[in-house]
This record gives sequence, C-alpha cells and structure tokens, in this order.
Amino acid sequence: IYDVSIQVTIPWNQSTPPVGGAESPMLWPMLPRTPWSYFDTNSVKARLVNGQHVQEDLQAWHLAIESDSPEQWHLAFPVPTKLAGKLIFQVQHQAHTFSSSLHEQSALQIGWPNEWPEDVAAFLKPTDYIKSDRSRFQKAVEDVLGENPKKYNPHLAAKMLIRHCLVNITSNGQYTAFDGQPVRGFNIRGALAAASRGSGSATDLVCACVAILRAAGIPARPVIGMTISDTVGTREVPAQYIVWAEYALPNSGWVPFNPDRMRGTVDNLSLNEPWQGLGTMPWLNRRIPIAYTFVAGGK
Repeated sequence: IYDVSIQVTIPWNQSTPPVGGAESPMLWPMLPRTPWSYFDTNSVKARLVNGQHVQEDLQAWHLAIESDSPEQWHLAFPVPTKLAGKLIFQVQHQAHTFSSSLHEQSALQIGWPNEWPEDVAAFLKPTDYIKSDRSRFQKAVEDVLGENPKKYNPHLAAKMLIRHCLVNITSNGQYTAFDGQPVRGFNIRGALAAASRGSGSATDLVCACVAILRAAGIPARPVIGMTISDTVGTREVPAQYIVWAEYALPNSGWVPFNPDRMRGTVDNLSLNEPWQGLGTMPWLNRRIPIAYTFVAGGK
C-alpha cells in the first residue's frame, strides 16, 4: 500500500495561456483498477498552484473524465484564464498493488478465442508510438511465426515474438528524459523507429514488443507507471517512472512482462519453461500503474 504524490510544473511565464489553452484542461492519467492494482477514488486529492493563488480539492475524483483507452481515466485540471506565474498541479492518492503469478503449463494449453472481448480487442489497434499496422511488423510476425500465426497458441506465440524483439533491438536501459533533475517526459521515439534502427530506449523496446504482438493478433498494451524498485526487482531505488507491458490470454486475463528485465536472459531458454520477467513477477507490487497510453487525451 502506497501513498502516491505527483507534482507537475508547467513553466509558462506569460500572463495568459497559449492560444486555446484555457479551453483545454491539463490532463493527468489514472488507472483506478488494473489486474495488479487499485485505488479508492475517495482518496484522490488535487492541488493547483497559480503564482500565489492555490486551489485545493480534497475530494478530487469529480474532476475525472473517461479516456478513449479502456479502464483509463484522466484527472482534468482547468487552466486559469489569467496566469500569475508558472502553473503547478499536484495529485495525491493511496494505491494498493500486488505481485503476479503465472502457471506456465496452464498458459501453454490456452488456445485462440473465436473473438476477443470488446474491451480487450481495443488493444489490438495502433496507437501513438505503437504503429502496429506498419508492414515492418507484419513481416516480422511472418518471419517468426510463418504464414499462419495461429498454429501456435497465444502464449507460445507471444514468447516467440517478444524474444524476437529482445534479440534484434538493443536498449539503452533508459525510460525517461531528464533536464537536470526533473523528468521532462519519456525517452521515446516509438516502436517503428526502434525496429528500423535496431536500437532505442527501454521505453522504445516496450513499444516494439507491444507492436509485434498486436500485429500478430494478440492484444497488448504498454503500462506506464512508477516504481521504487530496480529492473531486476532486488534493490530499492528512489521513486521513478518505468514502463512495462501486458498481453492478453483468452478467458484468463493479462500477462505482465518486463522487456528490459528479460534482455540477454531468454535468448536460448526453452519456450516451454517459465521466463523471469514474464508472467510471474514477485516485485510487481513495487510498481504503481498510471496509464496505458503515452499521450493523455490525444494532446
């Protein structure tokens, strides 16, 4: 159980917002419930600082609006029409997180569904930074699985496709971009750039894995979150942003996996045995998911 606090500073030094800015709220993504976490919406507090003017809301969930991505919401902060210096917004809430466990042999017995449920099938579509409809990913699926991807069950196919990305894309191990101390945003060029170059950030590697899974007809999504644990899960670190992924198994739920944890460890492992960093993640309870999309509200 964690007390979560986020602060975002927008260093706008003009007296009025940019054109159209006052009509577009500032959005912060939130996932009230995932397979491995939940939070009480009554615990959400918000604060908006505009120069010396401070607005505080101790029951802030009424600011939440639904997003286009299933299960994801956005806390919408209205932009003041008159600015008295840089804008700062803060979000606080309490989060409960859990470890995950996968029974490998059972997963290997699960076949393809006749049809994915609508909320799961939504994660087959291309999204920002994950252009899974590009021919490069279709060709990669054919290279790995042949002309008929469904001759392998979804779990086995997913492992083959993820390993293909890990072998062919080098990651620099970085998730975020810094400007001095504060995090500016994610270090991301996207799945297509990583696949074309054969290299990218740890965030790009997640995007590439999700893209190839979607191209093969397996719903998959990035999970953007915060952690106090290193990639291996053995050492506590200062709170930081991290990105991992999940793919769907029919009638079973979502399988979490951490590409950067698996780099260099699964190249020669049997597809029929458990892989560290996939499915069974005892340290997943040190991660707090906040979003399934890199762009809040399409802006």
